[in-house]
Amino acid sequence: MSGVPGVAIALDVSISMARAYGDLSPSKLDAAVEAIAAVSRRLVEARRRVGLVLFAGWALPLIYPVSDAKLILRSLRYVNRTYEGSAPGDAIVEGVRMLRPLQARDRRIVLVTDGEYNMGVPLEHAIVYELNSGIRLDMVVIGGLEGARLAEVGKQFGESIRWWPVRSKGELYQALLKSTGAAGE
Repeated sequence: MSGVPGVAIALDVSISMARAYGDLSPSKLDAAVEAIAAVSRRLVEARRRVGLVLFAGWALPLIYPVSDAKLILRSLRYVNRTYEGSAPGDAIVEGVRMLRPLQARDRRIVLVTDGEYNMGVPLEHAIVYELNSGIRLDMVVIGGLEGARLAEVGKQFGESIRWWPVRSKGELYQALLKSTGAAGE
């Protein structure tokens, strides 16, 4: 597995993701799953490994980094429910654990959320853990950063985190392409 670039996409499946937002319908979750599926196909075609972490009040490593688009798409098909709580810190920690065995330079965690959190590993600690692991963190925040509690914590880390505020399906897809490296950056 060494040398192959890897991306861990951490997807928020908390109750707030069940709501629609602008053209992100029927829900933010459905729109995110659709965009992740499309971007994952591109990543696999570009010979990158993709892992998936789901999080609500807990974090679950759904798929460790693979280059099997069918497995990724089949797994995403079952991501259709939301749960209580939001623990993005736990998702970051799981993403680091997932990517650590890959010895590639290009390892990224892309957190897809609507920006709230209320459970789990403190976000500041998870971000320090990620930074010390040499893994890049991008946060795709549906609904933008204004008022997102997660963005307040993230300000402490300056440019160590790349932020992608999105308000539409098109912006979500573009943010995922760029943050995962599928856009060829």
